[in-house]
Amino acid sequence: MKIAAQLYTVREFTQTPENFLETLKRVKKIGYESVQLSAIGKMSAEYIKDCIDETGLHVCATHTPYDRLLGDLDAVIEEHKLWNCKYVGLGAYPGFWNAEEKSPKEIAYNFIKEFEPVIKKVNEAGLTFLYHNHAMEFQHIEPGVTFLDYIIEMLPPFGILADFYWTQLGGISPLEFIGKYSGKLKVVHFKDLLPKGNTPAMAAVGDGNINYKAIYEALSIIGTEVLAVEQDDCNGENPFSCLDRSYKNISKFAK
Repeated sequence: MKIAAQLYTVREFTQTPENFLETLKRVKKIGYESVQLSAIGKMSAEYIKDCIDETGLHVCATHTPYDRLLGDLDAVIEEHKLWNCKYVGLGAYPGFWNAEEKSPKEIAYNFIKEFEPVIKKVNEAGLTFLYHNHAMEFQHIEPGVTFLDYIIEMLPPFGILADFYWTQLGGISPLEFIGKYSGKLKVVHFKDLLPKGNTPAMAAVGDGNINYKAIYEALSIIGTEVLAVEQDDCNGENPFSCLDRSYKNISKFAK
């Protein structure tokens, strides 16, 4: 299983072409083999490929903006092929942001309507669409059926970019989640959860309370390809230091 750095963690250092290349070099020096492209600045797909090739990294997946998936999908597909990246990811569904105005079932209907053609086209191109979960996807739209369950049932095949911080925060056991969705977990996110008082906080892997050794072992059995370290909020710490500590802690149990 490859260990990747989710570049959203260091997004403030990827906004110019020069900083992007320097960031890739720093990530590679830590020991990461792969990166997930997310929230980077404006630069050509060709430049991104050149930087990836220069540093010897691999693009494991992306978080592609919602608007581009709906309005610029042909170009998105060609970019992924250029980067030799088979996983086209959506980081979050904007339909949830005004969730108080809609029921979870209405949000699910809207998502299915918008993304059925996207998923079909991505599949036809020989790529795989990945949906990244937060806690909100575990809302029930009817007894015993979550938003995530429902869209999986109603849409063409796609993968889940499982984030175990949000899984745990959503009240779902990570190990049960892995068992339930085992065929869909080719790329996953590792970030730890460490309460600050009664408030959940994100932490470097190994600093918090999620049993990532057990999660890693379960993922190894089902054939997960990449675990990507992501820490949206580093709580004032240098994000490269967080990536470094996560990598070292994962390396203690990763094979």
